[in-house]
Amino acid sequence: MIHNISDLSLLENEEIQAAYSRLKEQGKIRFTGISTHNPQLTLKQALTHDFPQIVLVIYNHLEGPQIESLIHQVRQKGIGVIAMKVFAGGKQGNLKPLVNARQSYPQAAIRWVLRNPDIDCCLVTMSSYSHVEEYVAVSGQPLRPEDLKIIAAYQQAVTKEYCRISCSACLSACPHGVAINDILRIAMYYQDYRMEGEALRYYGELEEERKPVFCSECPGYCNQACPYQLAVKEKLLQAHQILQG
Repeated sequence: MIHNISDLSLLENEEIQAAYSRLKEQGKIRFTGISTHNPQLTLKQALTHDFPQIVLVIYNHLEGPQIESLIHQVRQKGIGVIAMKVFAGGKQGNLKPLVNARQSYPQAAIRWVLRNPDIDCCLVTMSSYSHVEEYVAVSGQPLRPEDLKIIAAYQQAVTKEYCRISCSACLSACPHGVAINDILRIAMYYQDYRMEGEALRYYGELEEERKPVFCSECPGYCNQACPYQLAVKEKLLQAHQILQG
């Protein structure tokens, strides 16, 4: 699988195609696939491209409905679909009154994803045995009314905090070409996923000119462009402070 593809034009490279053909011939891989944080474009491209046999895409209750028709078309073509970022950030602090031994937000979020017959499976981060037990227990279970209640409460709590990573509405508004959704995704890894080491490494690999080094003097065009009314500029500055090390 080739990770973090934003445009399938990369796969037109003859050397890449030849390399994966050799791997198949050698029996080292059976299928070729991509992961993407830009599903609106890459899923459309996958409909006319032979390379992706599996796609790993952002799909959750906040970002999934917008791409369900594309996912259906991709699945109809015979391409396997794996969902990632299924917890929509995992900001669960405000849900404690709604969570008990019988119900949890992660389980509700997984059920919501797997209710879609076009999703073959979901990929979630598990850092403890308790996570394994909690998440695997959901397999094969239908979405329940109480799940929708928890999901609605979560959406209300985070709708103006969670950056929809697959959205790119703010990018063209930035005069400095800041990698807005990449930076906020990396900040999510640090703050919500507790993947501090990986987040610092990813941020260190980002080109300096794509970091929010000029944002403090900017009037905040990204804030105005965000369809979800997020304080994007402030989030970028906070992320930079946390991630620059």
